[in-house]
Amino acid sequence: MSNTELNPEIQELWNTVQIEMDGSVPQFDATICPDIDSPHFSLGVGALPALQSVNWSAEQPELELGGILGKGGMGIVRVAKQSSLARDVAVKSLHASNEGTKDDRREATLKLMQEAWAMGLLEHPNIVPVHLLGRDRDGKPILVMKRIEGVAWRDVIAGEAEMPSGFQGSDPLVWHIEILLQVCNAMQFAHTKGLLHRDLKPENVMIGEFGEVYVMDWGLAVRLREDVPTNLPLARDTKGIAGTPAYMAPEMTKGVGRWLTEATDLYLLGTCLHEAITGMPRHIGHNIFQLLASSHLSEPYDYEDKIPRELADILNKAMHVEPESRFESVEAFRKALVEFLQHKNSVEIGREATARLQELQEITSSPVSVQEKNTLQIHELYGQCRFGFQEALRSWPQNTDAQEGLQSTLEIMAEYSIRQGEYLAASALVAQLPRENEALQKKLAELKDKMDSEAARNQQLQKIAENLNLRVGSKTRSILISLIGVCWCVFFFVMGWLSRNGYYEPSNFDYVFANISIAALLGLGVFFGRRVLFQNAANRSLVRLVYLAFACFILLGITGQVLGFSGRDSYIIALLIICLITGMMTIFLDWRLVGAPLVFFLALVASLIRPDYSYEFQGAADLVAFVWIGVVWRNWNMMLFESPSHKN
Repeated sequence: MSNTELNPEIQELWNTVQIEMDGSVPQFDATICPDIDSPHFSLGVGALPALQSVNWSAEQPELELGGILGKGGMGIVRVAKQSSLARDVAVKSLHASNEGTKDDRREATLKLMQEAWAMGLLEHPNIVPVHLLGRDRDGKPILVMKRIEGVAWRDVIAGEAEMPSGFQGSDPLVWHIEILLQVCNAMQFAHTKGLLHRDLKPENVMIGEFGEVYVMDWGLAVRLREDVPTNLPLARDTKGIAGTPAYMAPEMTKGVGRWLTEATDLYLLGTCLHEAITGMPRHIGHNIFQLLASSHLSEPYDYEDKIPRELADILNKAMHVEPESRFESVEAFRKALVEFLQHKNSVEIGREATARLQELQEITSSPVSVQEKNTLQIHELYGQCRFGFQEALRSWPQNTDAQEGLQSTLEIMAEYSIRQGEYLAASALVAQLPRENEALQKKLAELKDKMDSEAARNQQLQKIAENLNLRVGSKTRSILISLIGVCWCVFFFVMGWLSRNGYYEPSNFDYVFANISIAALLGLGVFFGRRVLFQNAANRSLVRLVYLAFACFILLGITGQVLGFSGRDSYIIALLIICLITGMMTIFLDWRLVGAPLVFFLALVASLIRPDYSYEFQGAADLVAFVWIGVVWRNWNMMLFESPSHKN
């Protein structure tokens, strides 16, 4: 920010600060004191009671001054022994270096008296009690206060002093917030009394051994109302810049007292906690101009990720450039911090769940082979993430990080389930999303369409499999095929006996009659077994195939008769045909039927070698082959088509 970007009046005001705007500043956390222009200064030190018993009386002095407790730019604090009450007190007086100009002495004197007036009006556990304000034998003011044994908050922040022993091991963030809460109590009390501090900073907060917190250095305090019973100046009457540049509120840089309100101290409270958690003052720069410019702009601070978002939002609101955009009061700010502490456990649980969520995201984004190896870990991480975020939200339902984490957890797992084709799991996860995700719903719908298509295809394949299932009707089919074998065996053995003994020579018509008779007998069996045999296409095809064979044999007998073939020749041709039919059944239906065509082939060869025994060969072949087929269809332990059992 250049000088030319500033309002000329503000630039001129900043040029009046007692440190050159473009020069080097040794300490930017030093307090800038206002010009002396107090209507109450006429009361002066002369109006104060003389404290005659401060080490110069011949009698036992009331206050025996001891060692130095601390030094400031204008004053010095010593420990003293109060004889009448046998207690240690702190005595603040002007620094010996304040022997400069008359204005320097007046400034130091007024600051000390204003501090005494402010502290005397405020009786609060977090404000140092004032015992007495008077003057010494040289006419200089002295302030007698309660002695505070402890460390400055800033020294703890800077690592120059340790946290009180009773608090070591505590969460530093929680400890710093609890310190500030007590400072807030003091400032809320001061505001109800109509006083404004104007110089709040960690350096002006003392912390006792047992956690006592005291707001110190009220030398810049002013009144907010005329009815406040004190000699402090009214805020609206003050002029010029006063305060510590590294912590100043924007309105303090304008140098006009009417802009000062309780929101000014609220801003300073925010800067105290800011330094406690970042280790740096709110405003930093290489010269006084840069500090004042930083304060004047007060742009929102971008805190590191380790700072909880809720706390960052609280601080940026407390330090908003516009006073009316800050918290409505110090009490509201304090309550926001108390709520944050209550929410902190939720935030920590959510942070742990977020770490697990990152692992889950990495694994589910890895190659499929990696995901397959880590299926169990994926589900374990999902459970940990979901439980963690739900616990965080149970503790604090408005935890936006946990809300987003739970949303992301469900979305990641829903995506994973969709990729795995797990529709039910994915749909349950999508239904539980706190916020609808149209992209996931679209993917889920696509998965459902794909699964419905596959289900229809599988149903069609299942239907085909059922139609081709040879288990269906296996028992009935086995009985009927064995019955055919027995019938043909009886027929051919009878024909062979009659022919060999010269009683009768079978003709083609006998063969036709036998086929018709056995087909009729088989038809009766099919009729009674129709509920089973007609259940699927395989059995219906087999029934048709058997009757087609009967039709072929009948046609063979008629053709043989027309062509003048003997009955024996027609039977041998029939043997060749049945050998071919069973051979095709073996090839296309069930390889275990191989025994049937083999038996028929052997019978065919034997009949060609010994035609006189062809009837017996064919009868024996029919019996063995058809019983073989029946046995095979009854024994499904080795069946090629393993489908639901139908053994009727």
